[in-house]
Amino acid sequence: MAQIAKTNGERIGAKIKSLRMERRMDARDVAQLADIDASNLSRIEKGKYSAGLDILCRIAAAMDCHLDIVPNSNRVNMAGHIIPENHKKWLITAKRSTFRLAECLEKYGEYHWQQSRYNVSLGDTIYIYVSEDREIKYRMTVEAINVRYDQRMVKEEEFWVDKERINQDESEVKYALLRLEATSKSGKLTEENLTKHGFLRAPQGTKELDGELLIYIEEILIMGAFLTFALDEGGALVHVDDVAKGMKCGCHCPHCNAPLYAKNAGQIREHHFAHAQGLECEGAYESSLHLLAKEVLQETGRIMLPQSISSTFPSGLVRIHNVEVEKWDERYGFRPDVEGVMDNGERLLIEFLVSHKVDGKKRQIIVDNNLKCIEIDINYQALDRAKLKEF
Repeated sequence: MAQIAKTNGERIGAKIKSLRMERRMDARDVAQLADIDASNLSRIEKGKYSAGLDILCRIAAAMDCHLDIVPNSNRVNMAGHIIPENHKKWLITAKRSTFRLAECLEKYGEYHWQQSRYNVSLGDTIYIYVSEDREIKYRMTVEAINVRYDQRMVKEEEFWVDKERINQDESEVKYALLRLEATSKSGKLTEENLTKHGFLRAPQGTKELDGELLIYIEEILIMGAFLTFALDEGGALVHVDDVAKGMKCGCHCPHCNAPLYAKNAGQIREHHFAHAQGLECEGAYESSLHLLAKEVLQETGRIMLPQSISSTFPSGLVRIHNVEVEKWDERYGFRPDVEGVMDNGERLLIEFLVSHKVDGKKRQIIVDNNLKCIEIDINYQALDRAKLKEF
């Protein structure tokens, strides 16, 4: 009997089911995250219902997959993979004088890296050091390996500075498809800082990362990858595991106020919030950390102060009473992050440093009025209530 070719709907449906099974996700959880009826998801998986692009995007987001629209056709591909537990982490170098990587990633969110003799594997993590900036700028995931030059790569030719390279024989060259996972915008992964943690020089090929250097990179770049706190409809800070799945969570970003999507089903990836429109918000993690730190201090009512060079400034464990957050001070004309009263009756102002230090104007007011104030650097702290309490 001749085999009947699958329609595009059947092919997509089968792929969705395959990816869902790989992730050990229940169909009802995926449907709830995607905000569609479970019966409709079943019909989609069986190829009996042709879903629109909007629904496919929501299903892909629910399973941490991506959609690829094949140019000049009606074909849509859904792709994804489970990152193996033993995947490796590599450092490679990119040069703007050769390829305009930033522009390519901004437009497509991925690019094809000439794999050559380097044995990277599916799911490996690639950190990219941009030589002109002397800084690690991107974290990528290997989505495909041993890829031959094809039409999908033609779109990237506009970003090649050395146009002669395009005309070279690509028949024997193999590429790895790298997809953007995170961009470092902290300005902390510079050559100067990396050198303090074991970085010697920019690699000519690939360098497998491990030890102190890897720990430092991940503390800076990965720690902020997952947004686990957001604001609910009433403006309260809530954890992703304490809200409804998908868009039903009713949460919004503490930085840009855009609606968020709660990815809190399944066991493969860390539960987190994502922007519903798929847009990156570089201040979301920092804003959440700032809010959580203030909430933890208000909840605990105590703080460990360092040994001071001044005999008039307290040190050690200090209890804080009448804690108030973000209260406008009419007398001095500024708003401290937190203020409270110590056991000795003196007022203490507390500022949390995440991305910006106390500005010069506020600092001058504090000094001129002899106010007791401490600034706490929480840049390297995780977005975790228990760990902030211990900090």
